[in-house]
Amino acid sequence: MGDKRVIGIYGVFAVGKSFLAHGLSLRLWDYDTVATDNILAIARDVDNKNLYLQQSSYLAWRVLGKKTLENIIEGFRKYRESLQPFIRIILDRAYKQRVDMIIEGIHISPDVFQEYEGLLDTRPILITVKDKNIHWERIKQKCLDRPALLKRFAPYFDIARDLQDFLIEEAEIYGIPIIDNSRNKGHTLEKIWLNLIKC
Repeated sequence: MGDKRVIGIYGVFAVGKSFLAHGLSLRLWDYDTVATDNILAIARDVDNKNLYLQQSSYLAWRVLGKKTLENIIEGFRKYRESLQPFIRIILDRAYKQRVDMIIEGIHISPDVFQEYEGLLDTRPILITVKDKNIHWERIKQKCLDRPALLKRFAPYFDIARDLQDFLIEEAEIYGIPIIDNSRNKGHTLEKIWLNLIKC
């Protein structure tokens, strides 16, 4: 295990990733904070022929055809996989330039973080909102100033729930901590902090 730490805060849309990453950054003021959505914007421009990158996490199934659960999961896998070369560049920088980091976003892949376990102290943490009604309310709050986004996302809410189920199963396989953020975000932040300091 390396001595430079990279914390990965990931989960589906509107579970509180950005809020929690920001809260951590206030305590870990010397850590770089990287949002994978920003990496995605660069990747879409650099690799504009990649059909998966041009979709969102909950629409990548369209590249494969029909909206089946199998295509939803496989489409997401390929969408996430398409961004990993760019995330590896960020992780390489953390190792080579000895930078502690917080990375947040749905695009974090457990197996890529695992690749760096001998070089970095990698700490992926899956954030969930297991209560479906609370999750929907969070989405509406997130889209208060972006009604077009809510209108676009609403028909696909169930897909986000399917993806969360997949991420939970995957995290359990990899032994990644799963922290539910259905209630108080401040309490969730404390749970993340305790998880980080106990290891």
